[in-house]
Formats: sequence, structure tokens, C-alpha cells
Amino acid sequence: MTLLDSAVPGSVPGFLADGQLQLLERSLSEAPDRHHLVCLHHHPVAIGCEWMAPIGLRNADALFAVLDQFVQVKAVLWGHVHQEFDQVRNGVRLLASPSTCIQFAPGSVDFKVDTLAPGYRWLRLHDDGRLETGVSRVVGMVFEADYGGTGY
Repeated sequence: MTLLDSAVPGSVPGFLADGQLQLLERSLSEAPDRHHLVCLHHHPVAIGCEWMAPIGLRNADALFAVLDQFVQVKAVLWGHVHQEFDQVRNGVRLLASPSTCIQFAPGSVDFKVDTLAPGYRWLRLHDDGRLETGVSRVVGMVFEADYGGTGY
């Protein structure tokens, strides 16, 4: 597992500095026989929310240029989008975790808060490279968000 820092001080979008990309390449090169999970905060792909496009990972192409060289990468996991996401790109599972606070409405053009309860993504990693995952939501708690807000 490699944890990457995509945060840019004072900025909402993310960026992987050269040192982070080198760390990833080194981690993958040094463990060619080990299955690998890559984690970062910002989303490296479009998730279907138009308003989130400009606040994702600004250099996702650089991330995928590294990932595409290594067959042992099984999944990439991120947060930031406050909603679940699960797709596959070139055999690599792309996963977003919902927020443990407010949720953003999937498929929205403009900022919109969803009514789903706070949640988290759980992972079960197997020795053979299989990954089981799901999303669990908080139950039995009254949670009220500001549905009229224009941002969080």
C-alpha cells in the first residue's frame, strides 16, 4: 500500500509533486510480486459531477503514467468527493469513499448535498490480490445538513 499526499496548501484541487510520483514508482518497482493499493485524497478521474471536475487531481495523467507500468496495482482509493464511486480502468479498481459527514449528490451539475447518511468504505484485501469492498452508512442517528448551502 502506498499513501500519496495530493494536498496543495491553500488550494482545493490536488496535485502530486514529483517526489510523490517518485515514491509511488519506487514503491511499485521494489515490490513487483506484491499486490498494491494506492491511496490519495483527490479524485484522479471524472466522477460524473460537473462541478467537481476542476477540484480533482490536476495531474492525474502523471499518476496513471506511473500506474500503467505496473500490473501489481489492484486499486486506487480516494476521498474528497463525499460519495461512493466504483469503476475499473485498465484492470485497476477505482474507488471513492463517501464522507463520514455530509454527502454530495452523485451526477450533479452544480453543488448539491445528498440526503444519504454519513458513511465509509470498508476494504478486505486478500493474499491473491482480490479486493472486497462495500459502503456502510451510519444508522440510528438523525443527521441534518444545510441543503441550501452553496459549498462546504
